[in-house]
Amino acid sequence: MSANLTTKEEFSISTIETGIDWITLTCRKDDPHLRQFYRTAHQAMAVQKSVTKEQPRTYSNHGYRGWSMTGLAWGMREDGEIIVASGAMANVYWRLFHKFSSNVSRFDLQTTVMLENADPDVVGRYWHKLRDERRPRYTIIRNNQGGSTFYVGSRHSDQFGRVYDKGVQGGFSELWPGKMWRYEVEYKSERARIMANNVFTEACRRQPIKTIILATVYDWFETRNVKPVFTRCPNDNPIIVSLTAKDESLERTLRWLQTQVKPAVKRCLKWHQKEVLVALGLEHLFYSE
Repeated sequence: MSANLTTKEEFSISTIETGIDWITLTCRKDDPHLRQFYRTAHQAMAVQKSVTKEQPRTYSNHGYRGWSMTGLAWGMREDGEIIVASGAMANVYWRLFHKFSSNVSRFDLQTTVMLENADPDVVGRYWHKLRDERRPRYTIIRNNQGGSTFYVGSRHSDQFGRVYDKGVQGGFSELWPGKMWRYEVEYKSERARIMANNVFTEACRRQPIKTIILATVYDWFETRNVKPVFTRCPNDNPIIVSLTAKDESLERTLRWLQTQVKPAVKRCLKWHQKEVLVALGLEHLFYSE
């Protein structure tokens, strides 16, 4: 999608591009769509291989083992299969992958703008304005190539934003620093599942997905005092994912169990299974009189 837009801050925009930048999906072993899930991943890899001549590499992550190529990975383990797609592969195949999945655990939306005139200090102004704010967390990182990234929120939360110089990060030597800026929102866990389902529903209704994504990304940053350099149509409806306090509490508990408790229990189970199960009050599930 392209447009000739000027924001209230008088940023002159030559093009705007939006889409899905990352999606992580799983399909349970007992899901009736498991075979289709497998086939879509391997068909996408076959297309990628025919176009780029790239050879698949071995893939291993969280117990999953399989194959990976640029922008796409597939793996399987005892309880099911996983697909991880990023960049162009995510934007092209996300609907097909989602159709046959059991769950989505990460879902990223992005809007990328090309400025008529390079402005390398976009995130510097965000930082100058917001560096003393306590919530949400704001962080800036600069590199020695003229690029910079502004982070909004915590990487460990279920939603996280970043604004960065895509031209420098992507290695586009023909672009001056500050020429191309990307706004990304990363959703994880239950929030990712709900957002992916909502975007998929809108796509099935043949709604203008690009304008919906643009509005969603815009509102996410604006509500956190990071006004994007692009504008959106007031009539476009963003997708908002609201979790109840109960949902958020459960998410925090599950993250704690996965990141803190699981590794400790796994280490102890190897040699002290019964003692660990007794300590957790789960011995009745494995031992009977």
